[in-house]
Amino acid sequence: MVDMIHPYVDGIGLNCGCPIKEQVREGIGAALMSEPEKVSEMVKAVKEKYGDKICIETKIRVHNDINETIRFVKMVEDAGVDFITVHGRTKNTRSSIPADFDKIKIIKESVSVPVVSNGDCRSLDGAYKIAEYTGCDGVMAVRGVLDNPAMFAGFEKAPWGAIERFWELSTSYGLPFRLLQHHLSCMLEGQISRKLHIEMNSKNSLISLIEFFDSNFHLKRLNDPGFGESISIPLRQRRESNAHI
Repeated sequence: MVDMIHPYVDGIGLNCGCPIKEQVREGIGAALMSEPEKVSEMVKAVKEKYGDKICIETKIRVHNDINETIRFVKMVEDAGVDFITVHGRTKNTRSSIPADFDKIKIIKESVSVPVVSNGDCRSLDGAYKIAEYTGCDGVMAVRGVLDNPAMFAGFEKAPWGAIERFWELSTSYGLPFRLLQHHLSCMLEGQISRKLHIEMNSKNSLISLIEFFDSNFHLKRLNDPGFGESISIPLRQRRESNAHI
């Protein structure tokens, strides 16, 4: 796989953290947390062949026993990994349970390669607090950025310009409809009326969703003046009374 894609990317992430049951049953994702030797061999094989020409990241979750995680990260560090991303939950921990930043902090202190903290980052201020507490070199956000792609730019909610840019990119590169709809739903949650939000989620095709946006919002296209620059939601006049901006 690396031989196929390395000319087109600067880095490759080896995901050992995905807890989805189907992935685990196939022996990938979080299942790899039980096979540090295999993960280390993969990292070593890539680094021996490509060296600094490709950046290799290993994304992990923590074990119940932190000593297992320390052993894991030390092995991939010795294999030549460039940096490690640590999600502060085990593969069986529900997302409603807070991430364990104490374990992430211990892992950061156990290796010399850069470590990125993952879990429960929902704002720029939160990212700074996580970085300060754990001592990590970076902070990764998933749900926070799903709801607000401009989070790290300091925006509290997804600006309309980000939604316009998302529309342009997703339709240009062919994102599957349900994924496109899901992302828009996350970005607009709490920014439009519940009635309008439900109506948006009820659409069953790309065409109907585009028509919905054009009917209810001023959605600019790539070559329109001011494309991707607006902050507030530009509802059309007939729907503005329903907004909760």
